[in-house]
Amino acid sequence: MKKILTFLLISSASIHCCMSFADDSPESPAFVLKPYQGLSVTNLEYSKIKADFSSDFFGVGRAEGSFKYYRTSVSEALRFGLPSDLEIRVAQKYQNYGVRSDDFSGFLNPTFGLRKTFRVTPDININLIGSITPKTADHGIRANPTLYDLGVEGVLKTPSGLITVLGLGREIVNSYSSFNTTLVYAGAYKEVGDYSLSILGSIRASDHSHNYLGSVDSIQTVSAAIGRQVTSNVWAQLIYRYVNQDSDAVVYSNGDVHNLTTKENQMAATLRVLF
Repeated sequence: MKKILTFLLISSASIHCCMSFADDSPESPAFVLKPYQGLSVTNLEYSKIKADFSSDFFGVGRAEGSFKYYRTSVSEALRFGLPSDLEIRVAQKYQNYGVRSDDFSGFLNPTFGLRKTFRVTPDININLIGSITPKTADHGIRANPTLYDLGVEGVLKTPSGLITVLGLGREIVNSYSSFNTTLVYAGAYKEVGDYSLSILGSIRASDHSHNYLGSVDSIQTVSAAIGRQVTSNVWAQLIYRYVNQDSDAVVYSNGDVHNLTTKENQMAATLRVLF
């Protein structure tokens, strides 16, 4: 199972055509959709990936090597605001690994999400986030088990205009508890003139190490983005993201140990349209 979690809550705003504040930009962590307001988020991504592997075969010896490959993807998410600072979200993604295999390329399972924002003070928001990614097929990439994600994040607006976010998440994999993970992330967003700058870092860790083949020990992600408001209701950004993923497994029947580390460089372009 391959799980690369990528998430970024940060990017742009312009003060050219109309006055804009950090929490008015849909790229800001402090942004909250108004009732019956909608947001379309389109993302294009290209990734170059290098994988290093090693295997220690009990009583035999060690084998190791590396290989490179790439992935392209396009995703679309629709977010809709509801009364009482509630928000619903539907997202779909298509990915292509450059290989003809239904196990890696194609449309992924859709994600359905819900978010509730609590305005603790004018400068502090607390968000409760939940989503489900159901299994929709018995074969191919959409045969992955159902995923349940729960999270909480705090957003702080400072007098200088810097906005910070700190979050904690939990992913439950239906019927495969050894694949469950915990996510911790932190980021910052700042508008500078017509542009916005943002950074985000995260660590996703497995409940277990040295478990079943295909499980993930940890994923470390660092990203940076620059963006700006293009028109009165359109925002665009460019994102660079580095992802390091460590996996290992022990085959209990014979004591073989397998290790896999992937290093991924991603470039992405995101367009957000408010309606």
